[in-house]
Amino acid sequence: MRRVAVLLLMLAVTACHFVDLSGLCLSPEGCQTNGGNGNGITYVWDEVMINRGGVLAPDTVRTQVAPTVTQQPAISWVNHDSLTHHFVSNSAGFDTGDIAPGGGVGQVGFNRVGTFPYHCVNHAWMVGTIVVP
Repeated sequence: MRRVAVLLLMLAVTACHFVDLSGLCLSPEGCQTNGGNGNGITYVWDEVMINRGGVLAPDTVRTQVAPTVTQQPAISWVNHDSLTHHFVSNSAGFDTGDIAPGGGVGQVGFNRVGTFPYHCVNHAWMVGTIVVP
């Protein structure tokens, strides 16, 4: 049983990129709202649009749910700008990786409550905040 759990953990790490214990970068194909990735967690999505000129809409997001054993809030950044963006938490809590222009998506799930200020690595003026109740 322990080997199965270790194997499942290894598969999860391969499918999704763990940033650290405060956040989890999620694959758009692997972590659907119905918990379809096999980990038994339902992700409740909120969205941040990256508009032309690097405008975040909204720049502050309060997630719909608090994290539980079976449910986690998650944020999708959708890039409608012509430039690549890359968001990181100011306190090293999450990292979206590069988000391609023209509709690219970066996703992060949250497994703890808190306020998470973040910024774009490529564009210092792009800042925002995620609030997980």
